Amino acid sequence: MQIRVNRDGLVEKCREFARKNIPVQWALIDDMWADVPAFKGAVYSCRDEMISLMHGSALASFNADPDRFPGGLKAAVDEISAMCVVWERSIRLPVIGSE
Repeated sequence: MQIRVNRDGLVEKCREFARKNIPVQWALIDDMWADVPAFKGAVYSCRDEMISLMHGSALASFNADPDRFPGGLKAAVDEISAMCVVWERSIRLPVIGSE
């Protein structure tokens, strides 16, 4: 199991909803978008292990992972909003990190 929230996956899903005429009024990008160096390239065998790794690791910054969100979260949200989502412009910053 590998969960990697990223810009490409979000855009792909939004395009699918648009193709299928599925209305989307809001969306939540929750955990797993953060810039956590220990998470890069990590392999885990189950959801609990993945969450433990992400939540037990230090953040590099409050920005999104630059590899998975090259333009940052704002660029991804702007792109998705233009396709299918009416956004309330807010973000949840999960408190993660071991120290």
